[in-house]
Amino acid sequence: MTGVDISDAAIDVAQGLSETTGIKCEFVRSDLFDWLESTDARFDIAFASYGCVGWLSDLARWARGIVRILNPGGRLVCIEFHPLVWSLSKAGLAGDSYFVSEPISDSDGVSDYVGDALAPSGFEPGVGEFQNPERAFSFQWTVASIIQSLIDAGMELDVIREYPHANGCELFEGMHRIEGNRYTVPQGMASIPLMLGLRATNGLPDAAD
Repeated sequence: MTGVDISDAAIDVAQGLSETTGIKCEFVRSDLFDWLESTDARFDIAFASYGCVGWLSDLARWARGIVRILNPGGRLVCIEFHPLVWSLSKAGLAGDSYFVSEPISDSDGVSDYVGDALAPSGFEPGVGEFQNPERAFSFQWTVASIIQSLIDAGMELDVIREYPHANGCELFEGMHRIEGNRYTVPQGMASIPLMLGLRATNGLPDAAD
């Protein structure tokens, strides 16, 4: 297995987990786009998990890179928070549009979401009173834009699923915790999708350059 991240700190944590569990992995500190377009490695499976898609500035470039590193017949497996959740709050719809074409700028940078959101789920608390001096930019990709980028790159969509819960994460105030360390919308709110899962196959005969 090979893991790629732009953060040195994330690579260090991942390496420590690899050593603790005995699961052998190679970790590469790189901009993801640069790595996808330059590596000579080829894989049977590419996996993208929670909090990945929203930081990608170019979905088309990401999808083309996935096709490039997958063997013919190789698969992308992706599990993400549903894009709709960023338009929600305890009161229901928060007024943030589901359709935002421009990058979303946050002058306060990325928050300590481990402490803010994941810690209540049973993980260790994050850094107290954390302040990030680096401005952050995220992207509100819709479900359609994610799927279309993969189709345009030559991938064949096999499975797509929506889930009425979020695994191990209280995405906004007031969410209701249920069995299995999952969270649903606050009581009294209509059930809506909170996670998105998909599987797509590289249908191109040759994934090389």
